[in-house]
Amino acid sequence: MKNRTIVYLLITVLIIGLVAWWYVNSNAQKPAPKSVKENITSKNNVKFHYTGLKSFYPLSPDGNKQIVQHKAYTICYNEDEEQPWWAIYLLTKSMVVNQRAQRQNNFKPDPYVLTGSSVPEDYKHSGYDRGHMVPAADMAWDKDAMSESFYMSNMSPQLPELNRGIWKTLEEHVRDLAVKDDSIVVIVGPSKYGSKEIGTKNRIGVPKYYFKIIINLTSPEHEIFCYYIPNSGFESLDLEGYQISLGGLEVSTCMKFFGGLGESF
Repeated sequence: MKNRTIVYLLITVLIIGLVAWWYVNSNAQKPAPKSVKENITSKNNVKFHYTGLKSFYPLSPDGNKQIVQHKAYTICYNEDEEQPWWAIYLLTKSMVVNQRAQRQNNFKPDPYVLTGSSVPEDYKHSGYDRGHMVPAADMAWDKDAMSESFYMSNMSPQLPELNRGIWKTLEEHVRDLAVKDDSIVVIVGPSKYGSKEIGTKNRIGVPKYYFKIIINLTSPEHEIFCYYIPNSGFESLDLEGYQISLGGLEVSTCMKFFGGLGESF
């Protein structure tokens, strides 16, 4: 009888000990997560190599729009015109000099545009190029980024004289600035629509102008360069003739830039 009592006491003590251990450990303070400014992940759960780019998003006019975030760039899609309101991305010296991906020319609809993007056939026999807003050459540092630059949501109808002329010159200038300044943010998009349209399956408006903003992130003054270029042919490739003030660009595009950065920017 005495032995059985001792066994019961031992079992009771063991149970009390286990309950006490569980209580202490379940209520122990867990280490706080590391502080981050913004934890952005893309649709395929690849963490972005930059943070805080949302602060640079332009405020575009009211309309049918959707923010679509890809691995290396973000667009605000204009469903009414079947092209971006704007596109934004970071470009660094390392991205430009360490090019690993070959151009693929795999134009394709963007499956992440909820309302559906334009399709490659929309540009067939239109007389307009499928003009990249985010250039493929700026995405050559990564195979997936390169492939995603060929989503049709990143395209806008550009005259060949523009796309293969001064627009190409401006894209090359942007890469030169990234190498010189180490890190820049680029905002780009179409502006002003008339009556011209293209498209076989979708109606795509033809812009009258295109804009591009380059922000130097490394200079204390955060130098800003703005360009506003008509969608037409050119005899001169002199970029200085198409520079515009930030205020002038806001008036021309009906957009507000850098509103999310505050007056200190």
